[in-house]
Amino acid sequence: MHPADRSIQMVDTAIDAFVHRDADSVRNIIEVDDAVDQLNDENFKDIVQRMKEGRLEIETGARYLLVNRYFERIADHAVNIGLRVVYMVTGDWLPRIRAADRAKRREARKSGTAP
Repeated sequence: MHPADRSIQMVDTAIDAFVHRDADSVRNIIEVDDAVDQLNDENFKDIVQRMKEGRLEIETGARYLLVNRYFERIADHAVNIGLRVVYMVTGDWLPRIRAADRAKRREARKSGTAP
């Protein structure tokens, strides 16, 4: 899925959760954001590679990079809304764990080295 589509989906989910006071629908929004972050990284590498190879003009590539980053930031804002909805409805403040730390934990669980 394209980062734009996923970001829009996240905003829609966060807004619906707010309107309907539905904390459960946004409890996993941070994990969804991880997928957007990964797509952002993949797109960044692809765009830079195309610019290096001359298949994409630098100015055009720079604009693509900015748009790519803006969609990633939109997803981050959807996470912020989601976290606040959870707090508003339940009083629980979900911890904000860095994506890199979540990735390390997932890898540890997969490899069986998690505590």
